[in-house]
Amino acid sequence: MTITHDEVRAPVALTRRARRQLDEAAGYVEAAAFAALMGASVDDFARMGACTEALTVLSDLGARSEVDVSLVDGENAVAAAVAALRGIEASAFADPHYAGVIAQLADDLSRRFHLG
Repeated sequence: MTITHDEVRAPVALTRRARRQLDEAAGYVEAAAFAALMGASVDDFARMGACTEALTVLSDLGARSEVDVSLVDGENAVAAAVAALRGIEASAFADPHYAGVIAQLADDLSRRFHLG
């Protein structure tokens, strides 16, 4: 199923807290993407690509990003996004598949950005 930008995306999270955490993670990833965009190195472009992929996944899960990216440090933004994603309880999703997607996304971001 393809979701176009004109369609309303229903969040897959059942709880308001989980939806807020998804939104928060998307905001942090957006801030990290913005910081990477301002750089000019090959590593910055790789970070931008990783952030774009993560934002696509988060958007498909219903996340909305409305963070003021000027208020977030790009280096710490990914760590904050990973923490927000890992803070979402699996029971917050009707389908356990989505909890797995979130866990995998957090692991991928952690690995790609060498968060340890």
